[in-house]
Amino acid sequence: MIMLATLLYKLNPAACLRPNIDEATIDGCASDNDKRSVATAPTSSFSDRSGSSASSAALSCILPSARYAPDDGGCDPPSPIDSILPGILRDISAASPGGDARAKKATRRRRTAALSQLHDLTEKPDNRVPLCSGSGAGRDVVGVLSDALFDSLDPESVPSEGPDGMDEDRRLICWSINNLTVPYENKTAIVSSGNFAGLLRGLLRGLTAVVSSNLPEAYLCCIALLNLTFAAEAVEPVAYFVPPPSDSEGMRMRRHPSTAQQLWRDGARTSEMTARVLGNPESLMRAVERIMTTNAPFLQSTVRSVQGEAFRWAAGFVRNVTSVDDLPGGGRRGSVPDGTAEEICALVARTELPCLAVRCVGDSPRPTARWTKDSAEDVCLGLMCNLARFQPSTDALARAGAARALERLESLPGIHGYRARAVRCRLGELPLCCGKPPAKDSI
Repeated sequence: MIMLATLLYKLNPAACLRPNIDEATIDGCASDNDKRSVATAPTSSFSDRSGSSASSAALSCILPSARYAPDDGGCDPPSPIDSILPGILRDISAASPGGDARAKKATRRRRTAALSQLHDLTEKPDNRVPLCSGSGAGRDVVGVLSDALFDSLDPESVPSEGPDGMDEDRRLICWSINNLTVPYENKTAIVSSGNFAGLLRGLLRGLTAVVSSNLPEAYLCCIALLNLTFAAEAVEPVAYFVPPPSDSEGMRMRRHPSTAQQLWRDGARTSEMTARVLGNPESLMRAVERIMTTNAPFLQSTVRSVQGEAFRWAAGFVRNVTSVDDLPGGGRRGSVPDGTAEEICALVARTELPCLAVRCVGDSPRPTARWTKDSAEDVCLGLMCNLARFQPSTDALARAGAARALERLESLPGIHGYRARAVRCRLGELPLCCGKPPAKDSI
């Protein structure tokens, strides 16, 4: 059969009609649409890799998108991201036409389809860095998603029905942002794009708006915030983020730094920045405090819910920004300076967040055997250990009743018992207390 195929190829390449072939044979040369159009069947002689080079050359003429090239017998693998991404981003950014209901519906369908395509691309880990590494307006994936997320909150926008009462477009946007904030290369690209004036500012504006509104998609936004703060350089700007009051103010911020930005850049953080963050109900930290307060009662149910997930991942974000060194599993690259962590812990101590963490642990209806890694209880214990490093936040734990809440846990083996003993020691409740903060590996 190999000899026959070679003979047909030499006589007339056009006569090489598409046989049943192994899809893996053409992987990298055909687009996804091309691959779906090729029938797959048990491997035939045309996909035998042990044959002569002529058999592989004959394969070049069965590709729908390939031209006959007797000199090289193959094709260069195209870049599907480069070819389809500009069109996807164009459909996501398209403004809804005014007046015509039919045109609006068509635009919305195209936007949902484009968001679904982009989400599918971000689901493949190998695509995530290339999607954020391009340059030019046609490759500003995070920027386009950030604007689309913020625009989805417009009261005049028509939501697309999704699961669990979610807006389908917003769900796809948040999920795609989650995927893109996983690689460290992308975190660095987002954070280093400029202090509040680039990608980070726009992204935080959209995420904060959804969290502040306590929408069903808020838990996905909290996961994205947690992902970002696994990069040490993101901790300070994210923890102190205060959104602009309006779009006009946002344009002004791009030209002239606001007081909050200038204070952050100049290093005057302890009093001025804390007052600005805590004095603004729309700040990210206040939004996180509010969503945890609202959704805390859902933790009393053993049924999983988007509200309980919002509490869990919001607590995870607070745990990340109060951590000094590496997080569980070595998840963070770089270290946050002790002074910065102490200031953030002091900020958190002036909110209800320490009390919420203590209640989550002390009032949990789930047995400790089910406090698995990154469960709400596990995250809150880690947060309490971080707060116990510094005196102002330790005092906040004491006022919240942490000593009593952790008393039943100190005899447990494993990480939960160790953390409980470390915090109670810091609170002065154990005779072995030596006045030192918990060890670094306790968080």
